[in-house]
Amino acid sequence: LPFQGKFQGTSIQKPSSLGLGLPQADVAGTETEIGIMFGSFIIGYTRNPSLKQQLFSYTSLDFAFSE
Repeated sequence: LPFQGKFQGTSIQKPSSLGLGLPQADVAGTETEIGIMFGSFIIGYTRNPSLKQQLFSYTSLDFAFSE
């Protein structure tokens, strides 16, 4: 809520802390994406170990694009 100052017609807004959390949301999204990528690599490797090198190269490429 606005605070009414001494002078009539002036108001001071309380600073919002919402802007402080926005960069953290972006970092959390990137960390989640990296976890999903490497988790999918592990699942793919356990299902078909002969594709280890190809899966790892795709995972590395995806990691580079996410950063």
